[in-house]
This record gives sequence, structure tokens and C-alpha cells, in this order.
Amino acid sequence: MKRLPLLVTAVVLAAACGSKTPESGTTPPGDDDPSDESGTGGGEGTDEGTDEGTEEGGDSQALSKDTEERVKARVQELRTACLGDKDAVVGLLLYRGDDLERRWKDRRKPSDPDTKKTVEQTCAHLTGKEDLRFGRMESEEESEGVWNVIFVYGAKGQASFAFLEVDGELLLGDVDN
Repeated sequence: MKRLPLLVTAVVLAAACGSKTPESGTTPPGDDDPSDESGTGGGEGTDEGTDEGTEEGGDSQALSKDTEERVKARVQELRTACLGDKDAVVGLLLYRGDDLERRWKDRRKPSDPDTKKTVEQTCAHLTGKEDLRFGRMESEEESEGVWNVIFVYGAKGQASFAFLEVDGELLLGDVDN
């Protein structure tokens, strides 16, 4: 099963350990970060400081404002579905299974293996009493397309959500702690 690039995983691990990364100079919220703010209520979240122009390894780029808003809106849509009709979450997830004709090019279907488990794991990161807060966002070109990654702080701490655009729609392809 394909995972997010090692670069994104390394950034997530560095943030989880509370270390500043020399390239981005960021620390996770709550770790002596004076700009750390609480969520704004209603699950709308706040920007935790998008690092414009992050170029870790030369592959990551900042998202355009339009893409940032689309990614945030998709995270909110996922959260709303998780809190209500979890069946709606399935259509927002990217297919990553064994069918090479569909992999990275289609959305999940309820009949796909492990769909229920994936929905539960995704929703666990998006639900809870805490409001979501948005952190850094970046894009990274990979063989399957351009991944749009957003760091989200919520019920289970920090997680990175990676979206791939398919037919003009952002589908969630991976969540890393």
C-alpha cells in the first residue's frame, strides 16, 4: 500500500516530537509557540501559520489561497459527515485498492475492502469535543498527481490529511498521525 512521501512523514514525526525543523522553523501548537490559539468554535478552525514557500527537499510547495480554502472546506465536509451520515464519508475518500484501473483515479465505494475501517479511522481524527485547528499546508508532486497536505489539530492531536484531486474534486487519500 502506497504511503505519503517520506518527506511528509518526517515533517509529521518532527512536529510530533516537538522539534523545530530547520527548513520550516515550526513547532506543533502548545510547544512554546506564542501564536498557538484555540479553535474558533463550530469546528471552523484557525490558521496555525501556513509556512509560505516551504521547500523541504525541494519537492514541497505552498498551496494557493484557492486550494487552501478548498482543502479546508473538504476537511470540514468530512467532519460534518463523520458527525452525521458516515456513509457520506465514503464518497470523499480516494480509492487505493488493488484495481489498477481505479487506484488513485476514483473514489471509494461502500463495497471496497476495508472501507468501513477507513471511515472509522478517518472520523476518529475529526470528531470529538475539540474544534479543529488548521496548521501548515503544502503540496507535493508525486507519480499519481499533486498531493495537497494539511496539518489538522483535533480530537486525536495532530494529523496530516493528504488530498489528491480527481476529476476536479479533492479526495482524501491518506491520514498520518
